[in-house]
Amino acid sequence: MMNIEVYKEITEKIINTLNKILDNLAISNPENYILFLINGEFNEILNQRKDLGYIPYTIYYRIDDYNDTNRLTFLCDFLNKYYSFNMNENIEFDFYRINIETMIYTHIWESKPFLKNL
Repeated sequence: MMNIEVYKEITEKIINTLNKILDNLAISNPENYILFLINGEFNEILNQRKDLGYIPYTIYYRIDDYNDTNRLTFLCDFLNKYYSFNMNENIEFDFYRINIETMIYTHIWESKPFLKNL
């Protein structure tokens, strides 16, 4: 189990690393940097339905967020219920919890918004 200080240290390292990566991307490839920031994508459904008259390039496809809301809420609820930053707390091995954690992990990696951002 990790304590809050270790968590803050890891969080700071991650944020600093991501900022360095994004700064380098902004310098080396500004077009991709802008597309990443605006969360742009090509919507194949809109492209196939040219009769609608919509442009198939979208910025911030909000439907992805709606589809992922339950997944993220469940993840937060689960983590808050089963984990804390108390170093003295002993978490016992539990098949139910391990299976739920595996399901959460695979669902996060199958999340379209998450994969698009990667």
